[in-house]
Amino acid sequence: MTLTFKELSFTKLKAAVKTAMAAGVQKHVLAGLPTGYKLEHVSVVLKAGSVIAEVTITPLAGSTAADLSVLVRSKRTSIETTVLAAVKAVPDIESAVADGKMLKDLTVKSSDPIVIIIAPKAKAATTSGAPTCTKMSALLALAGGSFMALAK
Repeated sequence: MTLTFKELSFTKLKAAVKTAMAAGVQKHVLAGLPTGYKLEHVSVVLKAGSVIAEVTITPLAGSTAADLSVLVRSKRTSIETTVLAAVKAVPDIESAVADGKMLKDLTVKSSDPIVIIIAPKAKAATTSGAPTCTKMSALLALAGGSFMALAK
């Protein structure tokens, strides 16, 4: 899910404000999740475009991303409200308010969560005692062989 703060300017965010804002978003999104979720299940990346907080939530073991998406969608309004209050309380957040705006103008708009499924990486098969050939080493070996052929 993304949370957009139109009245803030990403280029005006100082490092300490950025860190505090991301931590506040993380903490308050976590507060809207069921018991069992921890801070490490929620990650936040701040991006330009006013200020966009891109929130990624990893489902608990035994839970599905689809179920989590439905839950987050149902709590969107309460998550927006608590996150907005947290961001307004970030020390020195006023310094990031867009020109012509005031902190009291600050609002947040969230998007529906998107489910992204990442397949686990397959392990490379190896023969006992044989070196493991990775994609990169195969490309390097191929490039080296081509170079040798061209050098003749």
